[in-house]
Amino acid sequence: MVKAARQSYESLAQDKMDPFLGPGGADKEMKAAQRTAGLERLLEIERRTMKGK
Repeated sequence: MVKAARQSYESLAQDKMDPFLGPGGADKEMKAAQRTAGLERLLEIERRTMKGK
């Protein structure tokens, strides 16, 4: 898992496609990862706590 994450971030930093995702796969996989991590819930917390700052 760590190796896959490192490779993905390295590819992103070098503006290259992650070979494990392939063409067109990044969007689908990124959305799945965001759902798994609960990104929407975290963003809502940030919006509430940062309101007016």
